Amino acid sequence: METAKKLRRHGYRVTSRKYCMASRVDRADWRDRVAYIWDDAQAADQYRRVHSKDRITIPQAYIKEIGSSCGSRIGYVDKDA
Repeated sequence: METAKKLRRHGYRVTSRKYCMASRVDRADWRDRVAYIWDDAQAADQYRRVHSKDRITIPQAYIKEIGSSCGSRIGYVDKDA
């Protein structure tokens, strides 16, 4: 398992505190899928929660370090970079 800092740097944000789930915007063209949402933070959150295929279960201790998906404007981040 990667560290919380590394997961955060890769764009992961917490989408479920109850189930310790995190996901990230996994496509460079993600904005096209949620074009009907004008606010970038809401669009990124919606994409992570509904459309992302890159979901992971994280340790409970990582939740505060990674941060919530709600309100995060972080879009696509290339994991290989």
